[in-house]
Amino acid sequence: MKRIHLFEFMDLSWFPDIFRKMQTNILQIIMTRTKAFDYAIPYMIKELENTDTNIIVDLCSGASGPCLRPQEI
Repeated sequence: MKRIHLFEFMDLSWFPDIFRKMQTNILQIIMTRTKAFDYAIPYMIKELENTDTNIIVDLCSGASGPCLRPQEI
């Protein structure tokens, strides 16, 4: 299958910053309200126990933002 090269408007230099912020905010709201990543919590708990730590460093979260519910882990 041939690769299709697509782009995100947010990555383009001419894209207005206000729309970039609005898009990021709406993604954060959707991800938080729908609890889209809750399936990962059991795996995170297991790895925290396996590594004997209680620290999570959130790197490269993307446009939906950081994990905002660490109290559940």
